[in-house]
Amino acid sequence: MDPIEGEWAPSGGSQRGPEPPAGPIPAFPFRREVENPIDLLPLGAVEKPVLPSLSILLPALNEELGLAEVLKRIPQATLHQRGLAYSIYLLDGHSTDQTRAVATRFGAEVFVQSGRGKGSAFREFVPKIQEDFALFMDPDGTYPPEAIPDLVGVLGSDSPVVLGSRFLGKIDEGAMTSTNYLGNRLLSWFASFLFATPISDVCSGMWGFVSERLKSLGLTADGFDLEADI
Repeated sequence: MDPIEGEWAPSGGSQRGPEPPAGPIPAFPFRREVENPIDLLPLGAVEKPVLPSLSILLPALNEELGLAEVLKRIPQATLHQRGLAYSIYLLDGHSTDQTRAVATRFGAEVFVQSGRGKGSAFREFVPKIQEDFALFMDPDGTYPPEAIPDLVGVLGSDSPVVLGSRFLGKIDEGAMTSTNYLGNRLLSWFASFLFATPISDVCSGMWGFVSERLKSLGLTADGFDLEADI
């Protein structure tokens, strides 16, 4: 690169400085070395890398207490460190408590469904998803928000759907009735047999999806049969 040429100027004070010498203007005694050629390109000529994006969906009806705790525990710093741009959406089923206010206070976007039921809210909102991945979880404290980065981390073309299983970890005493436990295990066994895929917790309330695959499922559930429909 050629040296950067400067201009002569009068010196300070009331007296005029020396006149510039005849001939070419001398160069400043330094050079500007460009370490990165991108620095020379006009603004906007280099596109910033687009981060993969995640939509976190929290379907809720009168969940002000559980929702606040879940929103506090979403590991936002970890999601940033892993290069995920994310948005949090409350899918509200016409709550009459402070659920929507709690969501707004923690920076979540609120979507009030037009119909009734968890499945109905899900079907209504899914076509609006713009992010690459989608994760939904019940915001009642049953499922650990801290697991979101790891669950989303395995999503991809080979694994377009993942779920958080309560039976592969530890279930707190009294968290599930024996009737629900038995029913879930039977349904999970049947689903595993039907689809030739091991599924340990078909009624899980924590699922992750590649968004395009989620939109293609053709869900029909209106209520809490959503998980079985998936």
